[in-house]
Amino acid sequence: NNVEQAQAYGEQLRKSAHLSDLQPICAHPIADMFLSQKQADLADEKISLELHLDLPAELNIANGDLLSALDHLIDGAAAVSRQSHVSVHLFAAYDAPRLVLRVSPAFSVLSTSRKNRELPTTDVLILETLAARYAGELSVQSADGAVYTVLVLHEEVKA
Repeated sequence: NNVEQAQAYGEQLRKSAHLSDLQPICAHPIADMFLSQKQADLADEKISLELHLDLPAELNIANGDLLSALDHLIDGAAAVSRQSHVSVHLFAAYDAPRLVLRVSPAFSVLSTSRKNRELPTTDVLILETLAARYAGELSVQSADGAVYTVLVLHEEVKA
């Protein structure tokens, strides 16, 4: 289960000694540890992960779900980055009860042609599941001259 994997990864990060030397990235302690390690992992691949985050210390979104969302958004963008050699940019904006996660370069969410339909990637399937669980949406949007994959989550969990 991906949520369990994300939680195990978060626990592994908590025990990692080298993370104590890093400056906080955001107020959310678990996301902070996770994103610090993700940034280091991508740097090892010569991929720059630029973070622009407004994540509060507490959210009514399960930590495993939050880490899974961040992980799959970044992984989808990193896959594009490996081919196009551009930096990955992750933006998080919180306006209670809404969390908007935006990543570039964008990766395909919707098929543009029924005839040429590609099967969704695992990243997309998991992000769609999270969007449904948190009454949100997953889309590709243009803003500020760039194209982003956007995941919106609402803190009120669907019954």
